[in-house]
Amino acid sequence: MSQKLKILILPFLVFFILGTYGQPASSYEIDRSGAAYYYFIQGLLQEREGKYQQAIESYQQALNYDSLRAPLFVQLGVAYSLSGDIAQAIRQAQEAIKRDEKYIPSYFLYGSILIRQNKIKEAVPVYEKAVSLEPENQAALFILGTLYVNIGNYSQAIEVLQKVCQLAPDQAEAYMSLAGAYLAIDKNKEAIATYGQVIKLAPENVMAYFGLAEAYERDKEYLQAIETYQQLIKLNPGNSLAQYRLGVLYYEQKEFIKSAEVFNKIEKKVADDLSVSSYFYLAAISEEQKELKQAISYYELSLQRLDQISTRQPLNQSQAGAVLPAKSSIYLHLGYLYLQQKQPKKALKVMQEAIAADKNNLLLYYFLGVIYTDLKKYPEAIAAYKQSVALKNEQGLRLGQAAKEPEIDELYFRLGVLYDQTGAFPQMVEAMKKAISYNSKNSQALNYLGYSYADRGKNLVESEEYLKKAVSLEPENGAFLDSLGWLYFRQEKYSEALEYLTKAVAYMKNDPVVLEHLGDAYAALLRTEEALQYWRQSLSANPQNKMLKRKIKEIQR
Repeated sequence: MSQKLKILILPFLVFFILGTYGQPASSYEIDRSGAAYYYFIQGLLQEREGKYQQAIESYQQALNYDSLRAPLFVQLGVAYSLSGDIAQAIRQAQEAIKRDEKYIPSYFLYGSILIRQNKIKEAVPVYEKAVSLEPENQAALFILGTLYVNIGNYSQAIEVLQKVCQLAPDQAEAYMSLAGAYLAIDKNKEAIATYGQVIKLAPENVMAYFGLAEAYERDKEYLQAIETYQQLIKLNPGNSLAQYRLGVLYYEQKEFIKSAEVFNKIEKKVADDLSVSSYFYLAAISEEQKELKQAISYYELSLQRLDQISTRQPLNQSQAGAVLPAKSSIYLHLGYLYLQQKQPKKALKVMQEAIAADKNNLLLYYFLGVIYTDLKKYPEAIAAYKQSVALKNEQGLRLGQAAKEPEIDELYFRLGVLYDQTGAFPQMVEAMKKAISYNSKNSQALNYLGYSYADRGKNLVESEEYLKKAVSLEPENGAFLDSLGWLYFRQEKYSEALEYLTKAVAYMKNDPVVLEHLGDAYAALLRTEEALQYWRQSLSANPQNKMLKRKIKEIQR
């Protein structure tokens, strides 16, 4: 799991303050013949019956008789908190601290209210004060440690929680928080040991198994992570998230059959994150196993379930942690598979639907361009790539907003190729130069532009510069060697042409163009037999080459 484990503290700690830390009212000197004590006890009874307003009135009566005792203010604050009057609860906590700054329950009340308001950073100094007053107060230390975890102060969290574990070695909760702190800073081995201690103390603690498995995953101990999820599933057979994580692990380890078995067992009757993700993984597994029709079926099911999730409800514990695939990702997979199945029209329909739902997704326009290119609808493909370029420029040139998102130079390269296919040579040159300006090491653009110049006999000096750089970047690329050799042929540097074209043929033995070029070089050097040898090989690879047939006839006269 990628998210860091954080411990959430329930705000209603006030329920436990007096029972655990408060001193009996009788131990205080109470004025007016014990009237304060009477109203105090009456308030406690009313509070336990859920009669919070009456309890508040009773505590206020008690304060009329004894306004100096911190416990009375604390309990009044508790009643206000339970009634929902947080502002008054805070006032009473602050009054209690004024009356007796050493009375620990006052800090527990004040801190718990701040936590309830999600004011975690403000709660930290409150519990720090409580710990300074009672350095071995286990509850104060535990809460302070978990607060440190929540605000990302992991080193202090570890120090404090280690102390709690020393003071209370049988308290699984403290070890759980400590393990979470270790995990957050990638101290995986310490996290593994500590989660193990939690499981020893509380063998049915489901979250400890999840934490332990995550620690194993981060430590690349995948077999142990798998075993941990298997133990959790044995303990809790209905835990769909454990099954999901186990399926993902098997998938990542390329154990596709086991992964499919697990994902097929996950309950998928309801449209939720787990059903969407499970179908997505089943599709990916089918894709890996080259079962493309089955993959399409699963992607379609994943998409249907995703569409059925009309309103995002808070996930329950069994669903939390499932990674919901992006709708655009499902569309992209579907479109790619339809192309693989020679169904470009279906691929086009999918991409158009995807773009209608997400008009600012660069990848969708990019793949739309791929589909239009396959359909030989070049003007539409050009429009799609131009939109990709516009979005790339708008979103940031190299921010990598999406997985496998093409860089700006690749987009311009593809545009250039399309311009060339439509006969728009100046636009092709402009696009290729744009690609090179954004990435001077784009060898494909360097070679394409250099060869285009060479083949047309234009800008040969510039062409040589581009092609030499392309070859220096990929010295074993037969196509690039052919391009440079062909440039030298155009420059009538036949010996240099022969050198590079011979190298090109070594890498591209059956390419008819490269073979013909090598034959041309031999012919220019008046080495007729070698020329005929390579021309014939080229003609064998491409029998439809009428121009080459004429060349062979002419040289044999």
